[in-house]
Amino acid sequence: MIKKYFVLFFVFTISLFSCSNYSKGDEERFIPLKEMKADYEYFWDFIDKGYPNKNTCIRNGADLKSIKTYYAEKLKTLKTEIDYMKFYGIICSGITDNHFFGHLGIVDYGSYKKYIETISLKEKRIAVFSLQKFQR
Repeated sequence: MIKKYFVLFFVFTISLFSCSNYSKGDEERFIPLKEMKADYEYFWDFIDKGYPNKNTCIRNGADLKSIKTYYAEKLKTLKTEIDYMKFYGIICSGITDNHFFGHLGIVDYGSYKKYIETISLKEKRIAVFSLQKFQR
């Protein structure tokens, strides 16, 4: 009898604890908003301190401060991983002003399969042969 009450109490406690997490507003997100903000700050820390083409982007017209503040507010609207990937893709396009310098764009699996992995063996052999011929 006591075991039965203990099990019921345990199940009730677990269900109450799990329901309390949903009241924080992150039930629809794949990761909590706090982690999204931490990722966002880490991304911009890299852009500010480690991105070698930052000055090139600025010379081409990218206003990094306004991009950072504008998209910081958009974090709240992201619910799925796909939205998250698109979000960072849009930011990277804004930073590079849709140019292909700096390799800041996101390469997803589909792009990898389409552009990198599908290079034929014949093209790879021609490239290696040309390189060997050039080095002689």
